[in-house]
Amino acid sequence: MPSGGFTSKGTLGEKRIPLTIDPDEWLLSTFRALKDMIERNFDRDLYEVVGSFAEADDLARDVPLRKSVIHFEIDAIDNMRLGFGDGVVKRNENLVDDSLTEEEAQWHEINFDVGIWASDDTGGVTARLKLYQLLTNLLDGPSAEERVHTETDGIEIRRFNGGRFDLEKVQDVRLFRVVDMELVVRVAGRKTSVPIPYIDNLHVEGKLDVDGVILTG
Repeated sequence: MPSGGFTSKGTLGEKRIPLTIDPDEWLLSTFRALKDMIERNFDRDLYEVVGSFAEADDLARDVPLRKSVIHFEIDAIDNMRLGFGDGVVKRNENLVDDSLTEEEAQWHEINFDVGIWASDDTGGVTARLKLYQLLTNLLDGPSAEERVHTETDGIEIRRFNGGRFDLEKVQDVRLFRVVDMELVVRVAGRKTSVPIPYIDNLHVEGKLDVDGVILTG
């Protein structure tokens, strides 16, 4: 089994509710929603989507492959704040426990390294060509961007490009690969602080004696 986990079950056309973005768990939900969307459009009896894949030197325990593999590895993340001035942070008062939380909205741009792995037993060159075209149809172009955004309720594809065809051998097993593909997506997230206690409507009554006259306030 390929290292990196996130194995899939089921077949193309299975009825299930799509996973969508949770702004409070933006990174985990982005990966899960993206993986779920791809799995729903591929025949998972033939292909497997994983969160990462071993380097070629570490593949001895993973060959021969049971299925052709698509891997999505997070390369980099750029976090950008939303809003200006006092509008950046929203303060929420909880009157039940007299606490205060602060919310901050952010854009998160996530860069994925995407790769394809196939062997002679999983379809070889043909499987590699099919997977490359399927990924391009699914992730590249205006119609693909609109569909992904709708199905995941928030993932914006910024670009999907690249791809270099490569051939490697591990334990005399030929691996037909596509490397150097890049997928960049953008999602909105929400950062919420831990609740802190606050004191509201505090009124202090003071007295001041001015030339024998008592002033209160």
